[in-house]
Amino acid sequence: MRTEGLGRRYWKSLVGAERHGSRGRGERAREGYSLSRRYLASLVGFRLPAASPGSTVTADPSPESADRMMLEPALASIGGGVSATHRQLKELLIGLRLEGFSPERPSLGVSTGELDLSAAAVAGANDNRFDIEFRVRNRSGPADALTGVGITVKADTTGFAVRYLAIVNDSGHAVFRDVPSAEWSFDTFAPSGRRSGARTMVLPMVRRERDALAAAGGDDYAVIVPAGALYRLSRPGAGEPYILEIVCPADRTGIFPLSYRGTDGRWRELLIPIMPVRSGSPRSRVRLREFSPDEPWETGDSVTLAELGPEHRQIIEDSISAAYDRATIAAWKNLVETAPPQVGDIIQARLSASEDQG
Repeated sequence: MRTEGLGRRYWKSLVGAERHGSRGRGERAREGYSLSRRYLASLVGFRLPAASPGSTVTADPSPESADRMMLEPALASIGGGVSATHRQLKELLIGLRLEGFSPERPSLGVSTGELDLSAAAVAGANDNRFDIEFRVRNRSGPADALTGVGITVKADTTGFAVRYLAIVNDSGHAVFRDVPSAEWSFDTFAPSGRRSGARTMVLPMVRRERDALAAAGGDDYAVIVPAGALYRLSRPGAGEPYILEIVCPADRTGIFPLSYRGTDGRWRELLIPIMPVRSGSPRSRVRLREFSPDEPWETGDSVTLAELGPEHRQIIEDSISAAYDRATIAAWKNLVETAPPQVGDIIQARLSASEDQG
């Protein structure tokens, strides 16, 4: 007789699936509760009271019930305004992991509420790398209800987890490229709500672990955006500013915008130039003063020097001041000769002031 894996047995326990023609007392006691409640109750050891057949039971009918107390910590990792549809997506991602979606089980579908999620992983030229495709179908609501929502796949191959980011499009489609073979876990987050334009990409908030899927946080964090650039945050020491390193594919260099809401609630904007190099991967590093792991941050398509003018003086000066290493300073110096005269003068003046101070 085939032995089921732990993940499969745990999933059956959560949803109350039959085992050998019968159901255990624990499974029957979970009837009438949503998947998210059963999952979180299992995590925190909360014993759900038995529900009468066909009914939904809450431990406390008030808004501050056990249901809300258990559900909100997991949903907190989503960020932004959490819609009912987005909550269901979170449940689907929990189910996807517990059902064992992996390189060994590369095709899977899960459903809950009004949503269906199909997931497929296809091996690339390197068998240790996969392209992962998610398709979400809303059975009773608008097809674009999840447009702009971010999904991450976390892959831990060397003891340091890297998250791969995809954004759900208008048709409920999200694709992750070149994800390494590993134990995968999944999370989702909402747009920040800041109207920054169509070229903006919201990044997942770097918060400390809130539940089994929201393991984003600590002082070392990395996410790879769809264009292939790696954004890696680190903190040299307690109380010191976070350092952001961006590593680009050789054919994707440019000037990258970054926006983040600081600990004082004020949005800050930086430009980060990354120039081609003779060997290795192009990269730059900057200090993120007042960066908060519990606040939103955004990046976007690279900008050109032609898009910059005297009105961007403050952003340019702040960006040069934030440069953390010689490679980033050198990138700014390379821009002086090719920038429009007024912009080149701003860059040169700030570089000279920095040298005088340093």
